[in-house]
Amino acid sequence: MGILAMCYDDGDGVAVNKNEAYKWYEKAVNNGNDREHVKNRYTALKFAGSTWTMKNGDRTIAVYTFNKDNTYTAKYTSYLHAPTGCYWTFTETGTWSLDKGLVTPTPKTFSRPTVRVSPSANWQQKKYPSVMAAMTPGEYSKFLRDDVSASDNRVFKMKSDSQMDVKNSRLTSDYDNTWGTLVKKSGPAASSGKKSATKKRSGSRRR
Repeated sequence: MGILAMCYDDGDGVAVNKNEAYKWYEKAVNNGNDREHVKNRYTALKFAGSTWTMKNGDRTIAVYTFNKDNTYTAKYTSYLHAPTGCYWTFTETGTWSLDKGLVTPTPKTFSRPTVRVSPSANWQQKKYPSVMAAMTPGEYSKFLRDDVSASDNRVFKMKSDSQMDVKNSRLTSDYDNTWGTLVKKSGPAASSGKKSATKKRSGSRRR
C-alpha cells in the first residue's frame, strides 16, 4: 500500500471522510504494517477533539478536553495538593502537542482555585483557603503552574486509542514515581465503562 502516512497527506487512496480514514489506517495496521509513523499518524487523527478523565483509584482528579485547534481545558475537581488531604478545584487552559505517542500539555491560564482541607490537615494547610483567596491572579497562577508541573512535568504516554499513562506525583498522589491513568471519555473511537488503574511504586512522600 506504499507509505501510508504519505498517502493520507497526499490524498491518495484514502477517503475524504476522516471516519473512513480511521478505518483505512486501522485495517492497514492490523494487516501487519506496523511502521511507527503509520501508528503515530493514526493516533493523531483520533486524538484531536477527545475528552479524557484522569483518576487515582475512585477519585476523579480532572477532566481534560483536547480541542482540534491544539488548545485544551483541564477541569480539576479533586486535585490532591498535600498528603494530609488538601484538595483543590480549578480550571486550567493551554496548548497541547502530540509527538510519537507522547502528549504534552502546556498550561497558559488558571482560574482562582477553591480549597478544602480535611480534619487531618496540619495548621499550615488549614490556612490555604484564606491564603489563596488573598493571592493575585499572577501569584496563584505561578503557584499552580509550579505545583502541577512538579517533579516530572506532565507528559502523557499513549497506551492505546482510549488510554494514556501519566507520571506526575502531584497529579496522581502524594508519592513520587506514581503512574496514573487517563481514560478516553468521548471523541473519535471513544470507549466507555472502563475503570482506570493506578500503580504505585516506591518513593518518598511529599510534604
